[in-house]
Amino acid sequence: MDARTNQLTASFPTETAKHVFCEFAAASDACYNSINYRRQQAYFTDGENVWEAPVRELRDEYVPIIGSGTFDQIERKNADAWESFFELLEDYHDPENQSVTEKPSVPGYWGSRSEGYPLRTLIRNDLYEFEWGEDGSTVEFTIGQALKETYGYGHYERLRLDVHGDTRWTGKDGQLELCYDEDFDVIRVNHTVRQPALRTGGHSYTQTGHTNRLESSSDARFAAIDLGANNTITAVTSAGEAVVCNARSEFQRFRSLSERIATLQSQLATDSYSSRQIRRTFARRGNRRDHHLDATVRLVAEWLHETGVEHVVVGDLTNVLSTHWNARVNEKTHAFWSHGGLIDRIEVTFEEIGVDWSEESETGSSSTCPACGSEHVERDGDSFDCLDCGYRGHSDVVGATNLLVEHTDASALEIGLMAQPAGHDAERSWRGDLQVTHLKWDDHAWIPTHTSERERADHSTNEASANPQVHPAR
Repeated sequence: MDARTNQLTASFPTETAKHVFCEFAAASDACYNSINYRRQQAYFTDGENVWEAPVRELRDEYVPIIGSGTFDQIERKNADAWESFFELLEDYHDPENQSVTEKPSVPGYWGSRSEGYPLRTLIRNDLYEFEWGEDGSTVEFTIGQALKETYGYGHYERLRLDVHGDTRWTGKDGQLELCYDEDFDVIRVNHTVRQPALRTGGHSYTQTGHTNRLESSSDARFAAIDLGANNTITAVTSAGEAVVCNARSEFQRFRSLSERIATLQSQLATDSYSSRQIRRTFARRGNRRDHHLDATVRLVAEWLHETGVEHVVVGDLTNVLSTHWNARVNEKTHAFWSHGGLIDRIEVTFEEIGVDWSEESETGSSSTCPACGSEHVERDGDSFDCLDCGYRGHSDVVGATNLLVEHTDASALEIGLMAQPAGHDAERSWRGDLQVTHLKWDDHAWIPTHTSERERADHSTNEASANPQVHPAR
């Protein structure tokens, strides 16, 4: 059955609620591990079937705390893990199947004594209820009767948590997963929705409620995307519209948090390897980076969908990425940028929006003039100049344009690019200029970058005008 997941956070309205949840989740961890232990014992004992392991005997121990519905959800979760294990094992032993080359391990436990336990639980769809409101939202769910009596809850009373965030999907409620994040003192909420439908109607909501939207005035069939560390996504459509999403300011924030982590690590005691503050800074750095990537992909995907694009070519960086001698460049390319995570986000979001896409190699895409095809070009950061026809543009826009022309039915003429002889009139406007929107990330939303800002920033992605203009050949 088709399903999607809303990712939210929740907080404790009272200290009592926090104690109740932690005890409830700790019992859920222990329940899962006890079930898994009994099935492991059966698996490693000759002649015993894991599905006949006496896991139902555990009900008397855990149901008074977590309730029968949650016990059933946890038992089913563990059963799913074992079913996946047996499927992988079958593929591993199949000589004609090379998809699994390493022998799979039996399902593991939730946490350990040395590393701690995750304080995680699962709630069945008929045992919880959200209440959404402009002034605040909540979720209530059933807990065990013994736990109610311990903390003075009424017979029909449920545990209530305050919920934060916007849901993107509506539909039939599925399983609710709750996991306590001790470093940030919040609960991570995964709300599964079956038969999902988009709630937002084409808008992208950030964590702070800002709305990102790109205007669409064309009816393009094809588009191409150039991926980069300085400009996360540069997209060009076959109708001659383009958008450049600048990531430099976000990298500066990422780098400042990296320096903060290094400082905190230098202050640790000799026998210490981490601290709560370091873990929180790591998480904050990763969450900000991931939020930036998510917002970028969502913005571009919805824009392309509204434009009517049928197929998108995404630059494949296999054999393009390399380790650089400069540590700063390496950090930007391999730590901040997270190319694999970006591709995963594109795959999920484009599937969700309903945009068809494929990957094609980016090798050499920014080294050829899209107007005349010459390789006699000069690149300097984001600036691109053709020394034969005088074409000037943004190097990432050039890369996306070349991908578009090479791998789709779009033509340079259709996009708005026409070669001009060298030595032409420098004051004449380029016929059919690409319409390029420059955006920068302000930590909450994508906002337009004005021409004056681009001219002031020596290192900005916006320093070179993206609109192709003719200038004298050098």
